[in-house]
Amino acid sequence: MARILGLDLGTNSIGWALIDDVQEKIVGMGSRIFPMGVENLGDGEGELSKNASRTGARGIRRQFFRRRLRKKVLLKALSEHSMCPLKAQDFETWKQTKTFPEAKLAAWFALNPYELRNRAVNEPIALEELGRLLYHIIQRRGFLSNSRKGGTDDGAIFKGNLKEGKIGITATQEKLQETTLGSYLYSIYPKENQPFQQGLERIRNRYTTRKMYVDEFELIWDKQAQYHKALNQELKTLFGGRKLDGYQEDGILFHQRPLRSQKHLVGNCSFEPTKTKCPLSAIPFEEFRVWQWVNTVEYNGKKITLEEKEKLAMFLFTNEKPDFKRLRKVIGKESAEYKFNYKDDDKIVGAYTISHLSNKKFFGSTWFSFTDKQKEDIWHVLYFFDSKSNLKEYALKNWAFSEAQAEDIAKFNLKDGYSSLSRKAITNILPFLKMGFTYDVAVVMGGIRNVFGEQ
Repeated sequence: MARILGLDLGTNSIGWALIDDVQEKIVGMGSRIFPMGVENLGDGEGELSKNASRTGARGIRRQFFRRRLRKKVLLKALSEHSMCPLKAQDFETWKQTKTFPEAKLAAWFALNPYELRNRAVNEPIALEELGRLLYHIIQRRGFLSNSRKGGTDDGAIFKGNLKEGKIGITATQEKLQETTLGSYLYSIYPKENQPFQQGLERIRNRYTTRKMYVDEFELIWDKQAQYHKALNQELKTLFGGRKLDGYQEDGILFHQRPLRSQKHLVGNCSFEPTKTKCPLSAIPFEEFRVWQWVNTVEYNGKKITLEEKEKLAMFLFTNEKPDFKRLRKVIGKESAEYKFNYKDDDKIVGAYTISHLSNKKFFGSTWFSFTDKQKEDIWHVLYFFDSKSNLKEYALKNWAFSEAQAEDIAKFNLKDGYSSLSRKAITNILPFLKMGFTYDVAVVMGGIRNVFGEQ
């Protein structure tokens, strides 16, 4: 007796039927209904998991907690240096009663921080007034990207949003040519006992950068240090230190938590399941992709020669995205008698990383004389350095770059994304691609090499 199980798979249910094909009867049937895995089924890429709202709320809670913690740490440091009305006993009471000492800070909070920030760059102010403006700065520290790409990928905050009335970073930067952010904001601040002006620009609802606050802090501190001996370098580091700018440690105002590594989310290789995928910007992958394409080129039904393939590969290593017409010219087959399997206006993907690094702006033709290890070392620096200033310093010291070259390399960003293969798989396959084998054959040959070794 044979039985056949039939299943009907739906979005939130499974129907089933069990049939006896000898007796030609239904043995049993039914369905199982389960809740949908998303909140908004049918929205395509906009579908949200049921955990999405909880995850978002958790992120907001963490953000609020860390902000409160920063302000509490700052208040304690200010009180220890007579820069706010609180004393050590007030913090003990706060800890025991869980009640914020608002009454003792009421007059301090009532001080206009914008006025203080404007005065502080021009004239002496009291230590408690300095503490009040530092507390104001820690509440709004400006945007700081954790990546060297921060200035290129965040166009929305630089341009602003007219519909929402948000002022972009670029618009604010134009107003700060010869003044600090605090002084500028005070200049547009509604003045006491003066009529409200209809066209007055808003202080809030604008994007700012961390650098605006850092520059203002440096000016204010250096100015006030002329009038208060207590404002020494050690105290400056405590409040506003930044390792990226040469300080021994990050201060309370500008400390930034590093991003958690996400490398555990990178998928595994199709051929080497225990190895992770190779970045698209890696040198071996770019060579692999170029040679994989070169081996597909045919004209009049036959493959191009190995010598012609090498010419095409070298051209693609120095040109990011040429059209096929230029490639025909490289191998001297521009005549109409040569019928290629690509159109003249087809855009061919070259080597983004290699073409930029081998440009005369950076390493020039010397790049091709480097060993594989030297190339990998350069790529690793570009891939892992998050700070433009650190990368610039490294380039000046280790690559003998000029000031202009170092500035340019610090702004250069590698492509994001990962290939479907690991470095190990690419290393095994690439030698056979360079011999002229097509990808399918090279994969087989690379697998044999992997099993039996290079010999």
